[in-house]
Amino acid sequence: NWDENAWTRDLLFDSFLGVRTTQTNVWLDQIPTLREEYLAETGIIHVVQRVDDLRVDSYFYCPWELERPALVIVGKLTNEGDSGIQASLYTLHNYHLGDTTQEEPINPDFNDERIQFQTEAGAYLESGPGGALLHRPIGTADHHGCTPDNPWHALNNGIDLADTSDSGSGDDRVAGFQKDFSLAPGESGWFGAVSAFERFGDTETLAADVEQAYAVGTAAVDMAV
Repeated sequence: NWDENAWTRDLLFDSFLGVRTTQTNVWLDQIPTLREEYLAETGIIHVVQRVDDLRVDSYFYCPWELERPALVIVGKLTNEGDSGIQASLYTLHNYHLGDTTQEEPINPDFNDERIQFQTEAGAYLESGPGGALLHRPIGTADHHGCTPDNPWHALNNGIDLADTSDSGSGDDRVAGFQKDFSLAPGESGWFGAVSAFERFGDTETLAADVEQAYAVGTAAVDMAV
């Protein structure tokens, strides 16, 4: 909150990673954690989980690289088995950019949202009455998807994201990205995304800020944590 009388809005409904292997399709909020901590006494949240022979490290933090509200999610898959693994790492970005009310000033609704793919940046621009968000991969995504091809359902069904270009206007729009890996024993792969917020509709500045901070692509993943 800004002070004892003014609270900031809570736009984030849920955002997390998911993993697909030849044996398992799972969003990581559905399985136990092996470790939860702040990384090396920083503000970076670090969570360790396991999917089949994969160790999954997830990192969540608000980046200093952007002078605006933003959240970075980065995942690391490590093959701890004795044979190669084909795996995919998915991201899910579910924010609420609707209106607030006097009765509910903190949590916006999810009405009248729209998500559109920005081909040049490989990012999704989400807009609504409450502002705009740019969801941009850190690294190169192999697939992207949004409502009506909900990424949550796609991973649960063990299929690739549908490369949807436009959700159309409507309620409760959701976006996500997918990165595919072929990991030898002991090998790791990184992938993540940043979601950055713009309150006043200046989406050109929003896109420029995010591009300046994260255009280095896969190198940003290694530097992120």
